[in-house]
Amino acid sequence: MLIAANNPAVTCPDAGKVRRGLAREDLFTVVHDPFLSVTARYADIVLPAATYLETEDLYRAYGTYYLQYAPRAIPPQGEAWSNFRLAQALGQRMGLDDPVFRMSQAEDPRRNAARGTRSRRGARSGAGA
Repeated sequence: MLIAANNPAVTCPDAGKVRRGLAREDLFTVVHDPFLSVTARYADIVLPAATYLETEDLYRAYGTYYLQYAPRAIPPQGEAWSNFRLAQALGQRMGLDDPVFRMSQAEDPRRNAARGTRSRRGARSGAGA
């Protein structure tokens, strides 16, 4: 099982049942997280993940329909990878041929999603605005 950007050992409603499941001997678990979370302690392999400051992403507002692009503030530290980079690498190694697994960073749809949009005040927003 691959767990990325989540900590189900503490966030799921029946965390005790989740922990018992994660502790099973017949379950191979990989966790991709920037922290050694409670869930990561159950993992067979922990992969270092980039934090929100180290990766570009789209963020949605809770309770509204706004979407915001946020560029990374710093490059990923050490051996950390973004979730997008990990998903691309896994897809390529699995032989998946969907175009998303071959996109360059410049083609990343998150980067271009807000291009040419206008803010509430009329200013242009998005990457390269």
